Amino acid sequence: MCSSDLVSLRLGVATGPVTIGDCGAPPDLNDYTVIGDSANLAARLESANKQFGTAILFDGATRELIHDAGGLPIVPLGKVVVVGQSVPIDLFTMLVEDPAPGWIEGVGRAVEAFARGDFEACRAAWDAHEAAHGGSKLSLPFREAIDDPDDRRDGVLRLRAK
Repeated sequence: MCSSDLVSLRLGVATGPVTIGDCGAPPDLNDYTVIGDSANLAARLESANKQFGTAILFDGATRELIHDAGGLPIVPLGKVVVVGQSVPIDLFTMLVEDPAPGWIEGVGRAVEAFARGDFEACRAAWDAHEAAHGGSKLSLPFREAIDDPDDRRDGVLRLRAK
């Protein structure tokens, strides 16, 4: 298989009530869809993967339902407000392969420092993580928030782009 044959995809998963079914007025009831806050959040999480450089993002309600991830590592990313939402959610990513030793712990130190509002410790933790493991898009939303005085308030990461 050559690299041009590879398919990449992003998943956003949110757990909660939704309405599913045909949408529209007769006789054109042919738009089968899903609506609701959880559906909207899942769509926002799918898109947020671009900013984090991840493939899978899911909310805290979904994390509570995962008892065995089949050995795949789950990494907490702290409290996040996605575009189009106003309530912070607990955000997680699931890695599709085992990371290098210390990778998860390094991310954890940076995320925890951000959540405490210790932005200098967060910056230092990302610097150390990237020195040990190479650059990563995962740090970019945190670094952008640290550099923006409006985001340096409560340890909640606010995403601005879809």
